[in-house]
Amino acid sequence: MPSPLRRSDILAAMQCDRRLWLEHASDSSSRGHPDARTVRRNETARIEALAQQRYPGGLDLDDASDERTARALADPEHKVLYGVWVNAAGYRLRLDILLRHQETWTLVDVRSGARIKRGHLADIGVRIAVARAAGLPITRMLVCHLRRVNTPGPATPERNLKSVDVTARVPDVPLPHPDSLRTVIDAHDEPDVTPGSQCSDPWRCPFLSHCGVGAVSWAQPPAGARDAVESGVDYLSEELLQAVPTGPVYSLDFEARQSPLPVSDAVRPFEPIPFLWVARHSDEPGSRVFSSTETDPRRAFARSLIDSLDGDHPILVWSDYESSTLGRLAALMADLAPELDRLRERLVDLHILVRRGFWSDRLDGQYSVKAVAGAMDASFGYGDLSIDNGRDAALIGLGLQHDLLPRSVEDDLIAYCERDVRALEVVWRYLDARRPTEPLSPEQPG
Repeated sequence: MPSPLRRSDILAAMQCDRRLWLEHASDSSSRGHPDARTVRRNETARIEALAQQRYPGGLDLDDASDERTARALADPEHKVLYGVWVNAAGYRLRLDILLRHQETWTLVDVRSGARIKRGHLADIGVRIAVARAAGLPITRMLVCHLRRVNTPGPATPERNLKSVDVTARVPDVPLPHPDSLRTVIDAHDEPDVTPGSQCSDPWRCPFLSHCGVGAVSWAQPPAGARDAVESGVDYLSEELLQAVPTGPVYSLDFEARQSPLPVSDAVRPFEPIPFLWVARHSDEPGSRVFSSTETDPRRAFARSLIDSLDGDHPILVWSDYESSTLGRLAALMADLAPELDRLRERLVDLHILVRRGFWSDRLDGQYSVKAVAGAMDASFGYGDLSIDNGRDAALIGLGLQHDLLPRSVEDDLIAYCERDVRALEVVWRYLDARRPTEPLSPEQPG
């Protein structure tokens, strides 16, 4: 007898057959770094534990056998059940919290976000369909999600969670026969599905780039690049070359972590906490690095940055993230604010400059520092790194703080941050080498 399919299989099939096939055909790396997935599961478990305090006195069935789960469901003495696994119609899935009434049940679906999205409601619809197929008369559905809390303080169910009745908003989901899904999963060739509205309804598909959807629609060539685009050559404006600072320069990148339930009472939920910076000087070998796994490293982060990036050389960054981070640090630490503000004044956002004055078909419609550096230097890339994106880096930084991961992972984080800094260097050196030897006169065309 084949193993039961998962909730995620139904959700993928609701989007399209290609996504279902790709979910099984893709290796696990397409779902993010394994350490990042570990941390994400831990954060979800912490939120569920807080939700269980909101609905106390329950029996935990997460690791229970099917027989024990059936006995608990049948025993009217158990009013609240946690982590209930149900099997029906060829599917197996988990229900976060069940509240017993006289003849019916309420499902409490625990979410780690601060709002309810359409995809969440479809997800609950799948859970309800399988639960009812298993004989559970669920008549009420609640979403227990995080509140938007703007002040630091200890996490409590009352302060950090709220429950919303979504019974009337949950769609009826017809369960597909599992054999029809297995036919798609077991197919030798990838299904041919034309991209369309299903790619973002009710959620954004994680395989958009695989299907060639999304990037070019938001990154069009800058004004003035039409002739270059039509002829298939790179476009580089004189204004960009004149705006790029001359050396020496620093290149700088930050990494920050955030948690929906911070362990420090001095930190707000979802507040970004910078914990790692890497800087390089254009005329010096090596990198300058600060990294901390402390609960709140912000003062040490700021102090080390001030001490390391002395002088008045321009500091290259990509986006306004470093500037906004320095602004928050200055607001938090009045004694360091003047020095942090001076650092902030030296920042040069290369992304804005490049976005307005550079185009290449090799960008593939993207203006990330990774894409731009790769377009300017074909030998540059991230393929040798175990961590290759900021989302995984943030989660892994959180995992190090919580002692979930070995300390050796910190070296991988630093390597990723340093690669972003080297990408900035690649972009700056490419532009600096093409700088006009003489400034344009007013009569010369720009």
